[in-house]
Amino acid sequence: MERYEKSNTIAKLLGLGILLIIIGFALIFISTALAALQQQQGNVNVSGGVLVVFGFIPIGFAFGPHSDIIMIILLILALAIMILGFILRKVHV
Repeated sequence: MERYEKSNTIAKLLGLGILLIIIGFALIFISTALAALQQQQGNVNVSGGVLVVFGFIPIGFAFGPHSDIIMIILLILALAIMILGFILRKVHV
């Protein structure tokens, strides 16, 4: 019974991960389309950010006029990744 519960949890987390990847691709596509429409009008401000996690060490970079908001979002995302990693490590052991 316990083995079935672990495989069910893994399947749910895998499905959630795939869903998040699909949502990420959709958001990137929509933002690219909107940026292309604004570029035709001539008023473009580009902001972006990158979050890289090495083990448990998150490194984030942001640029552009909205970099402060992006860094806050990256910080929240990094904390969520770290907390989820610790929870999954305890569940796995």
